[in-house]
Amino acid sequence: MLGMKQSCDFHCRPKPGGPSGGSHTRGCAGSDRDLRTAAASDATSQRIELAIGKDLQFIRINGTIVGGLAGLAIYFIAKLF
Repeated sequence: MLGMKQSCDFHCRPKPGGPSGGSHTRGCAGSDRDLRTAAASDATSQRIELAIGKDLQFIRINGTIVGGLAGLAIYFIAKLF
């Protein structure tokens, strides 16, 4: 997040000899809003992970097993025909 903020500050500075219009500040305002939204999304996903973390781990393990078995089945069917 810090890198994104520094990048915004660098890109939003007016260029020497360039137009002095206020267009360079609009990009920063949007980026700040995006940073706040990203931070809120991160906090929300962490709360969800903590609340249902064990269930998510179970789903991941089952998905890996089922996906592996499906891949093996497809592989062996392809080898037979």
